[in-house]
Amino acid sequence: MCPEPRLHVPPDDHTSLPATLRQWHILYPLVGRPPNALLSAPDELIQYVVAAIRNIPCTPPACGPEAWDHLFESLRPHGIIPLMTSHISSWPEEYRPPEKILSGLKDALFYGAVRNLRMGPQVRQVLEAFNEVGIPVLLVKGPALARTVYPDPALRQSSDIDLMVRPEDFLRCERVMETLRYSCPARTYQISPHAFHHQAFLPGNPGVMVEVHWMADFGYGYFPKNWLENAMNRKIHVQSKDLAFDTLHPQDHFQFLVIHNIIQHNHRRLDWIMDIALLMQEISTASNWKSLQTTSVTNHTRIPVEIALREAVLWSGRPLPTKVADFPAWPAPSAREVHLWQYARIQEVSAWAAIRLHLSGLPGYREKLKYCRRFIFLPPHLMTGYRRSQRLFDPYLAHLRRWWSIIHHI
Repeated sequence: MCPEPRLHVPPDDHTSLPATLRQWHILYPLVGRPPNALLSAPDELIQYVVAAIRNIPCTPPACGPEAWDHLFESLRPHGIIPLMTSHISSWPEEYRPPEKILSGLKDALFYGAVRNLRMGPQVRQVLEAFNEVGIPVLLVKGPALARTVYPDPALRQSSDIDLMVRPEDFLRCERVMETLRYSCPARTYQISPHAFHHQAFLPGNPGVMVEVHWMADFGYGYFPKNWLENAMNRKIHVQSKDLAFDTLHPQDHFQFLVIHNIIQHNHRRLDWIMDIALLMQEISTASNWKSLQTTSVTNHTRIPVEIALREAVLWSGRPLPTKVADFPAWPAPSAREVHLWQYARIQEVSAWAAIRLHLSGLPGYREKLKYCRRFIFLPPHLMTGYRRSQRLFDPYLAHLRRWWSIIHHI
């Protein structure tokens, strides 16, 4: 039995909710510039945000325009404004914010609705192209969740389209995307299908980026090798107003999002937290919760699952079943998970931890050596972010710029 890492547990109910959120997000920060910018707002505004997320009518605080503007800007990167606006708009007038702020919130909701309407035909075109050549494909994350766990697709914004296929089908997917006039400068699958987990395709016409995943755990070696195949077999079919698609079973989607939200990213978005909260409602029976507890150990996600559930409860107010909320009674994490967690929790601030996390999931020494070589000398076509000009010596300077940024994180 391996020792279970100590997790940051929310304070008891005697602490105010804004104070609880600030303490929690010291270790698990929210997105923003700076991180946790949202939580620098006055307590009464944070309480109002929570009320709007939970759809509990609340009298708006008497704050000046600057405080409201700061709040609005702090909420932008969280993708949560459409959901909040939908709730606030249904409240009696005395519970709504000043008209100028409400107008800005409604504009954001309208923008989200228009964006989703425009994205629908693009998703449909890609899915139909895959289906025509017999490639099983799953629509995942934002566009899928918007049409399954949210009451209206407009309430869940997405900046891209995420698909999932079997690794052996990816090269055919690449050819399909080329026929649809998508470009892919990075070609990550050809570099290494083990070290990369998805490939980004850029549309030739107006539209959003499409990311095709062939791994769900980013190559870190969390999920068993047969996880994706089992998930494909458990897929569910969805017929929404504008799309027909297959997606992950709620329990599989939950595990995938936990890896994405907690392991891949060190900073949380409120829409990601609400994705978890809404999926919690799909895991409604005692047997489903028991299955989640068991598979979280098998999938080496026991620790991030607990973190994700605690966060979802804090922000959404949706309670867990009593037995489920007793986290000390859950099975302990596996020894492998404890080993991975020591790197996963600090990978964003430690390049060494990120390297160790990547190496842990690569099969065999050959792949590990290839990864180390690429880390030292990144392929030229992946160096565009470090280039400053087309001058003769700029490629060499680009490597120096990259290494300067890496050194600051070691």
